[in-house]
Amino acid sequence: MTYDSYPDVELVLRRHPDARMLFASWTAPRDYEDATYLEGDFLVYGGYTRGLPDNLLDPAYHRWIRIPMHQDARSRKLSNSVAFDIYETLPPTEFRGLRLRGHLTGRDENPAP
Repeated sequence: MTYDSYPDVELVLRRHPDARMLFASWTAPRDYEDATYLEGDFLVYGGYTRGLPDNLLDPAYHRWIRIPMHQDARSRKLSNSVAFDIYETLPPTEFRGLRLRGHLTGRDENPAP
């Protein structure tokens, strides 16, 4: 996985015209669980205060995904939304590059009460 930040979504589209992009928004028509994630997908998020521009919705309607949110909540932290979506995209990659097993550190510490 790589992370890049761009000043606007139009620049993302120009630099990666052939990329398969999924656009995250609370107004999206499809739940994140209903999306198909492929290795190499781009997950695109708007700014915290303004989200993604509406003019992206029409041509890419089928590629918008939504994270469920409580109706009375103003928003979910953007970083939490990104982490949530990234975790959902990992199964198709079989978690390649991630540690799949943990191990104790071997430190001597006082036992928990």
